[in-house]
Amino acid sequence: MGSDSPPVISLAETADGKIWIGTLGDGLFFLAGGRATYVKAGLSDRKINCLLPIGEELWVGTDTGLYRGNGKDFRRIELPSFLSNVQVLSILRDRDSNIWVGTTRGLLRINAKGISFSEENELRGDGGINALFEDREGNLWIGGARGLGRIRDSAFVTYSSVSDRRFEHNGPVYVDPEGRTWFAPAQGGLYVLRNGRVQAVTSIPPNEVVYSISGWADVVWAGRQRGD
Repeated sequence: MGSDSPPVISLAETADGKIWIGTLGDGLFFLAGGRATYVKAGLSDRKINCLLPIGEELWVGTDTGLYRGNGKDFRRIELPSFLSNVQVLSILRDRDSNIWVGTTRGLLRINAKGISFSEENELRGDGGINALFEDREGNLWIGGARGLGRIRDSAFVTYSSVSDRRFEHNGPVYVDPEGRTWFAPAQGGLYVLRNGRVQAVTSIPPNEVVYSISGWADVVWAGRQRGD
């Protein structure tokens, strides 16, 4: 991949040590031995929105559907007919081996019993479910165009209001060891939810985009437009 390559928008590592790279419009690559190799077999879309490694298998979310493969060949996962060409924005596997898929039409759950679907209109709005995160207690956090929600013991809790522009178009989500939920709207800024209240992180300007959130112990890292 050269300096003129399109932006990388997804990354994953499979159990065999391969680093998988999804690009904005140039397809899927894997990195091994310092060399990037283009992979096409079975993938019709060159925009790779999200990746999920499961052992040596890789799940791939694109603008035209969901795929899974062994790195050499990929096949489309058959979804309900009304989702046949849905845009897949996020993928997560939880501790119970459920596969959660965020799309522009709603939220999918895939497991041994089959596929279930929820429109999640309150969160999705005119956008989609573009952020998924499982915290240490097994809660599933969901970020959509209209806000942030949590699924806990099959109950859904929404932390948003369509009148509060801070919650529109959510980006990354992270829950720290103290149970605080950090989230970064796509339009900029960083916010933390604790004890049911949302506060802005004043050290990051509200118009600065945060691309990733991670942490260790009591330290939280934010990858942002102008550095960490």
